[in-house]
Amino acid sequence: MDWYLKVLKNYLGFGGRARRKEYWMF
Repeated sequence: MDWYLKVLKNYLGFGGRARRKEYWMF
C-alpha cells in the first residue's frame, strides 16, 4: 500500500493535471 499512497500523493501534488500514462506507469 506504500506505493499506492506515494502515487496518490504525486497525483494530487500535480493538481490532478498529471497525465494518465504517468499515473499508470507507477
